[in-house]
Formats: sequence, structure tokens, C-alpha cells
Amino acid sequence: MILSWRRPSKLDPLKYKISYGAHKEFYDSQGALQRLPLPPVEVFVDSERTEYSIDSLFPFTSYQVNITAVPPDESPRPAAKMIVTTAMAGEQQ
Repeated sequence: MILSWRRPSKLDPLKYKISYGAHKEFYDSQGALQRLPLPPVEVFVDSERTEYSIDSLFPFTSYQVNITAVPPDESPRPAAKMIVTTAMAGEQQ
């Protein structure tokens, strides 16, 4: 998954914080519902970047992704939030 964003017009960010996680539910071969929590991941990227690639994702899984511009004083800022669902195994988009 490739994330891309525009630099904020009214903020000169120090860096960007990207966090993502997921909770996958599926039925196993016996028909029992299985839950696989995927622990959250948090990365920071340089303020000059406006793109980030996330690899090794599970197929047919919904990921919650947040991107936050971190100001020089590192005060809390609201995140841009999105939910992205990966394709089924073997599919390409």
C-alpha cells in the first residue's frame, strides 16, 4: 500500500507520524470464526517526504491508517484518518 499526502499549507511540519493497525476476522476450514488482532505500528518520516509504502499486508484485511503532521513544538494535532481494505489473495489492483 502506498500512502501519499500533501504538505499542510498553514504548518511547517517537523515530521509526519504514520500509524496503522488492523483486526482481521475470518472463518477457518472448520467454519469457526477466528480473530487475528494485528498490533499497531507507528513510524515517523522526514518532513520532506509526502509518500510512504507499507509492505507485507494481509489479504482481505481492513487497516486503519492515521497520518499526522507533527509541528516543531510537537504539540498534538488531528490526524487524517482512513480505512483501507486490501485485495483478496492473488488479486492485484
